[in-house]
Amino acid sequence: MKANLYINLGNTNAIFAFSEKNNINNLKVTKIKSKTIINDETNLKNIFNKINKKNQIKKIYISSVNNQLGEKLKKYLEENEYKYKFLSYKDTKFLDLSKLYNPYELGNDILSQLCYVSSFFEEAIVVSLGTASVIYHLKNNKLSGVVILPGISQSLNNLTTKTDIQNVEIIDTKNKLGLNTSESISIGLLHSIENQIKC
Repeated sequence: MKANLYINLGNTNAIFAFSEKNNINNLKVTKIKSKTIINDETNLKNIFNKINKKNQIKKIYISSVNNQLGEKLKKYLEENEYKYKFLSYKDTKFLDLSKLYNPYELGNDILSQLCYVSSFFEEAIVVSLGTASVIYHLKNNKLSGVVILPGISQSLNNLTTKTDIQNVEIIDTKNKLGLNTSESISIGLLHSIENQIKC
């Protein structure tokens, strides 16, 4: 049975989601570091061999914020004669992006999330935690605006590589002020996101 493959090419990870029953609630997900595909294209071939072992791919839908990886994937798909489509601004005509200065610079990752969220909710505040932490508000298919912060792991990495701070564990705490290094950094990272959501 043929089914669709959904691919999200991020700066940190590439995610491949395939549904044997062509049902979005029954996805089989494969995640791989984006750099491993960029550095060695055989990793891409291995993923497709694994997915196509039992199933046939009908069509491939791609969301990408990683141009280098997007080009490698496009080349591979064309060489192997797969049908594919990169999500673009043109595919989201039902969304009202009129508040943005330039809707064309909205990332494909945000576009794909907007499409998904708007199909289930009239109003939502969406928090996407990846390489960057992205927060946005959507109401009646209209995007109010977007906040982009450095991602939690990126922020933590900056602190630990550029200072003497080591062995930090992110912990969930209700405290507003930390009583040790891990708790203090956790509050700084997590509460900054929480405060942006409240704005």
